[in-house]
Amino acid sequence: ANREGKEVDFMIEGGDTELDRSVMDGLNDPLMHLIRNGIDHGIETPEIREAAGKPRKGTLLLSARRDRDNVIITIQDDGQGISAEKVKKKAIERGLVSAEEAEGLTRDEIIDFLFRPGFSTAEAITDISGRGVGLDVVRTTLEGLKGTIKVESTEGSGSRFELLLPPTMAIVTVMMVRINGRRCAIPVHNVVEVASLEGISIHSIGGHDTILLRDEVLPLDRLDDMFGRSPRTDILVVLQHQNRKRSIAVDLIEGQQEVVIKPLSTVVGTCRGVSGVTIPGDGEVVPVLDVNAIIKET
Repeated sequence: ANREGKEVDFMIEGGDTELDRSVMDGLNDPLMHLIRNGIDHGIETPEIREAAGKPRKGTLLLSARRDRDNVIITIQDDGQGISAEKVKKKAIERGLVSAEEAEGLTRDEIIDFLFRPGFSTAEAITDISGRGVGLDVVRTTLEGLKGTIKVESTEGSGSRFELLLPPTMAIVTVMMVRINGRRCAIPVHNVVEVASLEGISIHSIGGHDTILLRDEVLPLDRLDDMFGRSPRTDILVVLQHQNRKRSIAVDLIEGQQEVVIKPLSTVVGTCRGVSGVTIPGDGEVVPVLDVNAIIKET
């Protein structure tokens, strides 16, 4: 950014999203290219941004999140966006499409030319972009990982590249608990706190159980529909996804383990509140709670 004379605020969200190491290694080059692409092609110089009524400093956001079994990685900037006219002109010059055919293309179809081998709209070749090794390599790499890439761009407002990665078997640290005598696993990165239910008043608000914990009102879920009603749930586990929290009641906490999680959709399809299964050393099939889905029901 400094070499380009640009001011960029680079932010990361969802850094605790876990991926299989082999997948992460394969993503290094595509992510680096998309980040550099956002700086070189997307973010404008401070002078141009000010003339357009934007803050001098541009924003580049790298975020990751889980959506059920999939992992979605997004690279988004608030720069100048993709010029469909420039892309169309370059495609015509390279003989990829005739001028007549180009007039009938949609904006998305035009932007898709950016993923053709060697395609670039860079005015000058730099060590950042314009060398003819670009988005086509990103797409090819994603396809090798059984993933996809989608682009959304608005001229003058910025671009958003969304990488969708399918289910993989990932190694995750989980907390093993028992609910109504049944064992289940909770990803540790979703656990905020463990407390005793003893002495905590449970109130009904809108037909839902809630508790007051450290001056914070939290929904309380006993997960009856998943595991049945337990006669003794005296332990409270506070869960969090992004900035939302919810508490669940459990019978027993067995401890933490590193386990391999197999996505549920590859086993039996979808199931409310469960993202996958793991099989510890004792051979028991243990469901892994989908904290994101459970919290969304709040």
